Amino acid sequence: AQAALSIGSARLLETERRSHTRMEAMLLAARALSSSLSLQEVLARILESCKMVLPYASASIMTIEGGAPVMAALDGYDDEGQQQIVIEQTKSELKPSKIIARMMQDLQPVIIDDVRTHPDWIALAGGEHIRGWLALPLVSRGALIGMLMLNSDRVGAYTQEHVEIGQILAAHA
Repeated sequence: AQAALSIGSARLLETERRSHTRMEAMLLAARALSSSLSLQEVLARILESCKMVLPYASASIMTIEGGAPVMAALDGYDDEGQQQIVIEQTKSELKPSKIIARMMQDLQPVIIDDVRTHPDWIALAGGEHIRGWLALPLVSRGALIGMLMLNSDRVGAYTQEHVEIGQILAAHA
């Protein structure tokens, strides 16, 4: 009985700790929005908030401008050169993406357990580490204006719980 009580207490403490971390991340995102920061700084802070509560190897925020994807913020890429490659390839390679087209229509999050086996995945240089992928739509007035994308180096990394947490943070972008 004592061991069961200890295990229960440990679980309760862990749940409380995760809850506190989530609240901190949401507060950071809300502060970024209400401050007088530039858009680039706000997006960087959104990614910083995500890092507190969502697992990822790399992440990005992409905007849709004139029907084409534009990389607006990146985190987790090793150097400036690698970031520039990802930015340039986004412009040229992702416009015909079926995944993005589908998200523009249904405005729903997308989880891909293993991008290497997904028929619609477009592999980009600099993204070789990506196995699991989560994309959350950024919506304004009923239209997709961008996506918050989390990349994992693990297959099956993302769950519905990650979607729920991510949607709260994406609402601040």
